[in-house]
Amino acid sequence: MWPFDDDPRFDRRARPATSPDVRLTCDVIERILGDPRLAGERITVEVQNRVVNLLGTVNSLYARVVAAELARSTPGVLDICNRLQLASMERPRPDTFDELVAGWGDVATARSVRPGVLGTSAALVTLAAGLLWLVVLRRFGAA
Repeated sequence: MWPFDDDPRFDRRARPATSPDVRLTCDVIERILGDPRLAGERITVEVQNRVVNLLGTVNSLYARVVAAELARSTPGVLDICNRLQLASMERPRPDTFDELVAGWGDVATARSVRPGVLGTSAALVTLAAGLLWLVVLRRFGAA
């Protein structure tokens, strides 16, 4: 079975981060800690393959943007992934249509909501078809 346990090309042991990534992590952390605009913010910095990941919770959108710009402008950084969340950000309330669609898979919701909705829809479609038939019949006469 591949990979063989004795295969020297495949080593399952964890490896420490490469030296450039460690150096970049330290550089970004030093810049964030040295900036007075980010005092008191809880930001975690991870670097892998010269890509900076910013994690944690900040108190303002301004702090989120400042941290991203500091990381992005650090020499040696290829890209950033800004996953900082706002502390006061409330979860948006789902749209009522989304709630209805999400409930279609639920049997209890489907039984209580769908028959009324389907019955009303069927009645409206039937009424519209009947009116259309009357208009076409009057306009073109009986064939």
